[in-house]
Amino acid sequence: MKAQSIFWMILCSLVVPLYAVPPNAEESAIMLMAKGDYFFQSGKIAEALIHYQNALKRDPELVECHYKLGRLFFDQAEYNFAEYHYGQVLKNQRDLTYIHYYLDALFELAYTHYRKAEKVDPGSDRNTYIVQMQNDIDEIIAAFAPRGRFAALENQYVEIEQEYYLARAWYIKARLLWDKNRDQEYPNAFINAYKYFDQFREKQKTAENSGKIAVREAECLYFLYRHHAHLQNGRQANAYRASAMRIRNELISRADELLANPATHFDDDIRHYQQAAESIDSLFSGKTSIEPLFRFFKPKEP
Repeated sequence: MKAQSIFWMILCSLVVPLYAVPPNAEESAIMLMAKGDYFFQSGKIAEALIHYQNALKRDPELVECHYKLGRLFFDQAEYNFAEYHYGQVLKNQRDLTYIHYYLDALFELAYTHYRKAEKVDPGSDRNTYIVQMQNDIDEIIAAFAPRGRFAALENQYVEIEQEYYLARAWYIKARLLWDKNRDQEYPNAFINAYKYFDQFREKQKTAENSGKIAVREAECLYFLYRHHAHLQNGRQANAYRASAMRIRNELISRADELLANPATHFDDDIRHYQQAAESIDSLFSGKTSIEPLFRFFKPKEP
Protein backbone atom coordinates (compact mmCIF):
# COMPACT_ATOMS: atom_id res chain seq x y z
CA MET A 1 0.00 0.00 0.00
CA LYS A 2 1.33 3.43 -0.89
CA ALA A 3 2.66 5.57 1.96
CA GLN A 4 0.25 8.32 0.91
CA SER A 5 -2.75 6.00 1.37
CA ILE A 6 -1.47 4.85 4.74
CA PHE A 7 -1.11 8.49 5.80
CA TRP A 8 -4.73 9.26 5.00
CA MET A 9 -5.99 6.07 6.68
CA ILE A 10 -4.23 7.15 9.87
CA LEU A 11 -5.41 10.73 9.43
CA CYS A 12 -9.04 9.68 8.99
CA SER A 13 -8.84 7.46 12.05
CA LEU A 14 -7.82 10.54 14.03
CA VAL A 15 -10.22 12.96 12.42
CA VAL A 16 -13.47 10.99 12.55
CA PRO A 17 -13.77 10.59 16.35
CA LEU A 18 -12.45 14.07 17.05
CA TYR A 19 -14.51 15.77 14.36
CA ALA A 20 -17.63 14.27 15.94
CA VAL A 21 -17.03 16.65 18.83
CA PRO A 22 -18.52 20.02 17.82
CA PRO A 23 -16.33 23.11 18.13
CA ASN A 24 -16.71 25.37 21.12
CA ALA A 25 -19.84 27.44 20.52
CA GLU A 26 -17.98 30.58 21.56
CA GLU A 27 -15.17 30.14 19.04
CA SER A 28 -15.50 32.08 15.81
CA ALA A 29 -14.53 30.79 12.39
CA ILE A 30 -11.49 33.09 12.42
CA MET A 31 -10.36 31.74 15.79
CA LEU A 32 -10.76 28.13 14.65
CA MET A 33 -8.80 28.90 11.50
CA ALA A 34 -6.05 30.54 13.57
CA LYS A 35 -5.81 27.39 15.69
CA GLY A 36 -5.59 25.39 12.48
CA ASP A 37 -2.67 27.59 11.43
CA TYR A 38 -0.94 26.91 14.73
CA PHE A 39 -1.32 23.16 14.42
CA PHE A 40 -0.21 23.23 10.79
CA GLN A 41 2.93 25.18 11.64
CA SER A 42 3.57 22.68 14.45
CA GLY A 43 3.40 19.79 12.00
CA LYS A 44 0.14 18.44 13.44
CA ILE A 45 -1.70 17.99 10.16
CA ALA A 46 -4.66 16.00 11.53
CA GLU A 47 -5.42 18.65 14.16
CA ALA A 48 -5.01 21.43 11.60
CA LEU A 49 -7.47 19.69 9.28
CA ILE A 50 -10.02 19.37 12.08
CA HIS A 51 -9.85 23.06 12.97
CA TYR A 52 -9.96 24.23 9.36
CA GLN A 53 -13.03 22.08 8.72
CA ASN A 54 -14.68 23.29 11.91
CA ALA A 55 -13.99 26.87 10.82
CA LEU A 56 -15.85 26.16 7.59
CA LYS A 57 -18.76 24.75 9.57
CA ARG A 58 -18.97 28.16 11.23
CA ASP A 59 -18.54 30.03 7.94
CA PRO A 60 -18.71 27.91 4.75
CA GLU A 61 -17.65 30.92 2.66
CA LEU A 62 -14.49 31.72 4.62
CA VAL A 63 -12.17 32.25 1.64
CA GLU A 64 -8.91 32.16 3.58
CA CYS A 65 -9.77 28.79 5.11
CA HIS A 66 -10.65 27.22 1.78
CA TYR A 67 -7.31 28.49 0.47
CA LYS A 68 -5.39 26.99 3.39
CA LEU A 69 -7.18 23.67 3.03
CA GLY A 70 -6.40 23.68 -0.67
CA ARG A 71 -2.71 23.94 0.11
CA LEU A 72 -2.89 21.38 2.91
CA PHE A 73 -4.52 18.82 0.63
CA PHE A 74 -2.12 19.69 -2.19
CA ASP A 75 0.87 19.01 0.05
CA GLN A 76 -0.56 15.54 0.69
CA ALA A 77 -1.05 14.96 -3.06
CA GLU A 78 -4.82 14.89 -2.61
CA TYR A 79 -5.36 16.93 -5.73
CA ASN A 80 -9.12 16.43 -6.05
CA PHE A 81 -9.70 17.85 -2.57
CA ALA A 82 -7.24 20.68 -3.28
CA GLU A 83 -9.07 21.46 -6.52
CA TYR A 84 -12.40 21.61 -4.69
CA HIS A 85 -11.21 24.11 -2.09
CA TYR A 86 -9.43 26.33 -4.60
CA GLY A 87 -12.67 26.30 -6.57
CA GLN A 88 -14.52 27.49 -3.48
CA VAL A 89 -12.11 30.42 -3.22
CA LEU A 90 -13.00 31.47 -6.75
CA LYS A 91 -16.70 30.93 -6.13
CA ASN A 92 -16.80 33.02 -2.96
CA GLN A 93 -14.56 35.88 -4.10
CA ARG A 94 -16.99 38.78 -4.19
CA ASP A 95 -15.17 41.96 -3.24
CA LEU A 96 -11.79 43.63 -3.30
CA THR A 97 -10.77 42.17 0.05
CA TYR A 98 -10.00 38.84 -1.56
CA ILE A 99 -8.22 39.88 -4.75
CA HIS A 100 -4.97 38.19 -3.78
CA TYR A 101 -6.76 34.99 -2.74
CA TYR A 102 -8.62 34.92 -6.04
CA LEU A 103 -5.45 35.27 -8.10
CA ASP A 104 -3.32 33.04 -5.87
CA ALA A 105 -6.00 30.35 -5.99
CA LEU A 106 -5.92 30.48 -9.78
CA PHE A 107 -2.17 29.91 -9.71
CA GLU A 108 -2.48 27.07 -7.21
CA LEU A 109 -5.35 25.58 -9.21
CA ALA A 110 -3.14 25.72 -12.30
CA TYR A 111 -0.42 23.89 -10.40
CA THR A 112 -2.93 21.30 -9.18
CA HIS A 113 -4.09 20.69 -12.75
CA TYR A 114 -0.45 20.44 -13.84
CA ARG A 115 0.31 17.75 -11.27
CA LYS A 116 -2.78 15.80 -12.31
CA ALA A 117 -1.72 16.20 -15.95
CA GLU A 118 1.68 14.65 -15.22
CA LYS A 119 -0.04 11.34 -14.49
CA VAL A 120 -1.65 11.28 -17.92
CA ASP A 121 0.41 12.86 -20.71
CA PRO A 122 1.42 16.48 -20.14
CA GLY A 123 2.44 16.89 -23.77
CA SER A 124 -0.89 15.91 -25.27
CA ASP A 125 -3.27 18.58 -26.57
CA ARG A 126 -6.10 16.28 -25.49
CA ASN A 127 -4.98 16.30 -21.85
CA THR A 128 -7.95 17.97 -20.16
CA TYR A 129 -5.87 18.95 -17.13
CA ILE A 130 -3.44 20.93 -19.28
CA VAL A 131 -6.40 22.63 -20.94
CA GLN A 132 -7.77 23.51 -17.49
CA MET A 133 -4.36 24.79 -16.46
CA GLN A 134 -4.17 27.01 -19.52
CA ASN A 135 -7.65 28.35 -18.75
CA ASP A 136 -6.56 29.19 -15.19
CA ILE A 137 -3.56 31.14 -16.48
CA ASP A 138 -5.62 32.89 -19.16
CA GLU A 139 -8.13 33.95 -16.49
CA ILE A 140 -5.36 35.67 -14.54
CA ILE A 141 -4.21 37.54 -17.64
CA ALA A 142 -7.77 38.47 -18.57
CA ALA A 143 -8.40 39.86 -15.08
CA PHE A 144 -6.03 42.74 -15.86
CA ALA A 145 -7.25 43.42 -19.40
CA PRO A 146 -8.77 46.88 -20.10
CA ARG A 147 -12.24 45.55 -19.35
CA GLY A 148 -11.12 42.84 -16.96
CA ARG A 149 -12.15 42.12 -13.40
CA PHE A 150 -9.65 44.56 -11.86
CA ALA A 151 -9.44 47.19 -14.58
CA ALA A 152 -10.99 49.89 -12.39
CA LEU A 153 -8.56 49.42 -9.50
CA GLU A 154 -5.96 52.15 -9.25
CA ASN A 155 -4.34 51.90 -5.83
CA GLN A 156 -0.61 51.22 -5.54
CA TYR A 157 -1.00 47.76 -4.02
CA VAL A 158 -2.90 46.47 -7.01
CA GLU A 159 -0.52 48.17 -9.43
CA ILE A 160 2.46 46.33 -7.95
CA GLU A 161 0.61 43.05 -7.73
CA GLN A 162 -0.53 43.38 -11.32
CA GLU A 163 3.03 43.25 -12.59
CA TYR A 164 3.83 40.29 -10.37
CA TYR A 165 0.80 38.26 -11.42
CA LEU A 166 1.11 39.09 -15.10
CA ALA A 167 4.83 38.26 -15.15
CA ARG A 168 4.19 34.84 -13.61
CA ALA A 169 1.14 34.12 -15.75
CA TRP A 170 2.81 35.02 -19.03
CA TYR A 171 5.92 33.05 -18.07
CA ILE A 172 3.92 29.90 -17.33
CA LYS A 173 1.88 30.36 -20.49
CA ALA A 174 5.09 30.77 -22.49
CA ARG A 175 6.62 27.63 -20.99
CA LEU A 176 3.51 25.61 -21.82
CA LEU A 177 3.55 26.87 -25.40
CA TRP A 178 7.27 26.13 -25.64
CA ASP A 179 6.72 22.56 -24.42
CA LYS A 180 4.09 22.13 -27.13
CA ASN A 181 6.40 23.55 -29.81
CA ARG A 182 3.98 26.36 -30.61
CA ASP A 183 6.63 28.34 -32.48
CA GLN A 184 4.16 31.01 -33.61
CA GLU A 185 2.86 31.69 -30.10
CA TYR A 186 5.49 31.27 -27.39
CA PRO A 187 7.85 34.09 -28.51
CA ASN A 188 5.20 36.74 -27.85
CA ALA A 189 4.37 35.15 -24.50
CA PHE A 190 8.03 35.29 -23.44
CA ILE A 191 8.26 38.91 -24.57
CA ASN A 192 5.27 39.78 -22.37
CA ALA A 193 6.71 37.86 -19.43
CA TYR A 194 10.04 39.66 -19.80
CA LYS A 195 8.30 43.05 -19.95
CA TYR A 196 6.38 42.52 -16.71
CA PHE A 197 9.33 40.95 -14.89
CA ASP A 198 11.40 43.98 -15.84
CA GLN A 199 8.75 46.37 -14.50
CA PHE A 200 8.36 44.34 -11.33
CA ARG A 201 12.13 44.23 -10.71
CA GLU A 202 12.36 48.02 -10.86
CA LYS A 203 10.14 48.25 -7.77
CA GLN A 204 12.04 45.79 -5.62
CA LYS A 205 13.60 46.97 -2.38
CA THR A 206 15.95 44.07 -1.73
CA ALA A 207 18.91 42.70 -3.65
CA GLU A 208 17.68 39.12 -3.20
CA ASN A 209 14.36 39.80 -4.91
CA SER A 210 16.00 41.89 -7.62
CA GLY A 211 18.44 39.09 -8.35
CA LYS A 212 15.81 36.37 -8.55
CA ILE A 213 13.62 38.41 -10.89
CA ALA A 214 16.64 39.35 -13.02
CA VAL A 215 17.42 35.66 -13.51
CA ARG A 216 13.83 35.01 -14.54
CA GLU A 217 14.04 37.88 -17.04
CA ALA A 218 17.20 36.35 -18.43
CA GLU A 219 15.42 33.01 -18.83
CA CYS A 220 12.77 34.68 -21.00
CA LEU A 221 15.51 36.23 -23.10
CA TYR A 222 17.30 32.88 -23.28
CA PHE A 223 14.24 31.16 -24.75
CA LEU A 224 13.91 33.97 -27.30
CA TYR A 225 17.63 33.71 -28.06
CA ARG A 226 17.32 29.96 -28.70
CA HIS A 227 14.22 30.45 -30.84
CA HIS A 228 15.90 32.90 -33.19
CA ALA A 229 19.16 30.95 -33.22
CA HIS A 230 17.18 27.90 -34.34
CA LEU A 231 15.67 30.00 -37.13
CA GLN A 232 19.24 31.10 -38.01
CA ASN A 233 18.24 34.69 -37.32
CA GLY A 234 21.58 35.54 -35.78
CA ARG A 235 21.03 39.26 -35.52
CA GLN A 236 17.85 38.95 -33.46
CA ALA A 237 19.27 36.10 -31.39
CA ASN A 238 22.32 38.18 -30.49
CA ALA A 239 20.08 41.13 -29.59
CA TYR A 240 18.23 39.03 -27.00
CA ARG A 241 21.49 37.68 -25.64
CA ALA A 242 22.83 41.23 -25.39
CA SER A 243 19.75 42.28 -23.40
CA ALA A 244 20.40 39.46 -20.94
CA MET A 245 24.04 40.52 -20.65
CA ARG A 246 22.95 44.09 -19.90
CA ILE A 247 20.93 42.76 -16.97
CA ARG A 248 23.94 40.69 -15.90
CA ASN A 249 26.26 43.71 -16.11
CA GLU A 250 23.81 45.82 -14.13
CA LEU A 251 23.93 43.26 -11.32
CA ILE A 252 27.73 43.20 -11.38
CA SER A 253 27.83 47.01 -11.26
CA ARG A 254 25.62 47.08 -8.18
CA ALA A 255 27.84 44.51 -6.49
CA ASP A 256 30.98 46.47 -7.40
CA GLU A 257 29.50 49.69 -5.98
CA LEU A 258 28.90 47.97 -2.66
CA LEU A 259 32.38 46.44 -2.68
CA ALA A 260 33.97 49.83 -3.31
CA ASN A 261 32.30 51.38 -0.27
CA PRO A 262 33.98 50.44 3.05
CA ALA A 263 30.61 50.79 4.79
CA THR A 264 29.04 48.10 2.60
CA HIS A 265 32.07 46.02 1.70
CA PHE A 266 30.72 42.95 3.48
CA ASP A 267 27.05 43.51 2.69
CA ASP A 268 25.00 40.36 1.92
CA ASP A 269 23.54 42.19 -1.07
CA ILE A 270 26.86 41.73 -2.84
CA ARG A 271 26.42 37.96 -2.76
CA HIS A 272 22.85 38.16 -4.08
CA TYR A 273 23.86 40.33 -7.03
CA GLN A 274 26.92 38.21 -7.83
CA GLN A 275 25.01 34.91 -7.65
CA ALA A 276 22.30 36.22 -9.95
CA ALA A 277 24.92 37.40 -12.47
CA GLU A 278 26.65 34.01 -12.30
CA SER A 279 23.34 32.25 -12.94
CA ILE A 280 22.82 34.29 -16.09
CA ASP A 281 26.36 33.50 -17.25
CA SER A 282 25.82 29.79 -16.63
CA LEU A 283 22.53 29.80 -18.48
CA PHE A 284 23.92 31.30 -21.68
CA SER A 285 27.14 29.28 -21.53
CA GLY A 286 25.16 26.04 -21.38
CA LYS A 287 26.48 25.08 -17.94
CA THR A 288 23.02 24.94 -16.38
CA SER A 289 19.52 24.07 -17.48
CA ILE A 290 16.26 25.81 -16.68
CA GLU A 291 14.37 24.17 -13.85
CA PRO A 292 11.17 22.23 -14.59
CA LEU A 293 8.07 24.36 -14.89
CA PHE A 294 6.33 23.00 -11.80
CA ARG A 295 9.11 24.25 -9.51
CA PHE A 296 8.48 27.80 -10.61
CA PHE A 297 5.09 28.06 -8.98
CA LYS A 298 5.39 25.65 -6.11
CA PRO A 299 2.83 26.51 -3.41
CA LYS A 300 3.97 28.07 -0.18
CA GLU A 301 2.85 26.87 3.21
CA PRO A 302 -0.67 27.86 4.29
